[in-house]
Amino acid sequence: MKVHSFLSLGCADGPGVRSVLFLQGCCLKCAYCHNPDTWFLPGFTEISSREIAERVAKYRPYYGKTGGLTVSGGEPLIQAEELTELFSLLSEMKIHRAIDTSGFCPSLSSGVLSRLLSVTGLVICDIKFSDDAGYQRYCNAPQGAFERIMSFLSSVQDAGCDIWIRHVVLPGITDNIEYISSVFERALAFKSLKRFELLPFRTLCRQKYESLGIEFPMKDTPDCTQEKIQQLYGQIKAGFPAGRDKIP
Repeated sequence: MKVHSFLSLGCADGPGVRSVLFLQGCCLKCAYCHNPDTWFLPGFTEISSREIAERVAKYRPYYGKTGGLTVSGGEPLIQAEELTELFSLLSEMKIHRAIDTSGFCPSLSSGVLSRLLSVTGLVICDIKFSDDAGYQRYCNAPQGAFERIMSFLSSVQDAGCDIWIRHVVLPGITDNIEYISSVFERALAFKSLKRFELLPFRTLCRQKYESLGIEFPMKDTPDCTQEKIQQLYGQIKAGFPAGRDKIP
């Protein structure tokens, strides 16, 4: 697998205490991406699925009943076949498996996706915008990207995987209740939705862009405050159906 980095233990990338594997390569170039160093394939470390599984297993005592491995990126769906191999090994070890994804990978076939989802427990999907125009303007995505992502999430639901939806709140762009409600309504369409999260936009990644010699399109955008996040949560909480997990 083409690996960017490995985080031994964390608590922000799925349920419980988890290891996080960041893979190299991405299908999008989002204007506010925090990991632009994962976009390009040069510079990765090649590690076999079995080596990764053995490394993850070392942290099993910390995972408890709900923790495990989350694979992020970059875009992990680019390496779906290798990821299926890794998740199959972890499934045999009874270690929980999650994918943190944009849901957009045009080269992914339905058969390969089906095999991957059959060994996946949770899909954490970042719905970046609630329409195709937003994806085209801010994510360098082709026409039809939003529909592809909704189709991907339908496949996730059909496979019986749990779904978490995340959305990065962008000041001046998506930080109003009308926009957040539109994203929320899209998320609620999926019956296997267990959690809906709003994440504040941050400019901490600016130095990464500078070191890579890449223009950071949102360098002048202010950080989103935690107060704004809580305000938006308060306005949509009443709409979260009983029996689902929660809104933070």
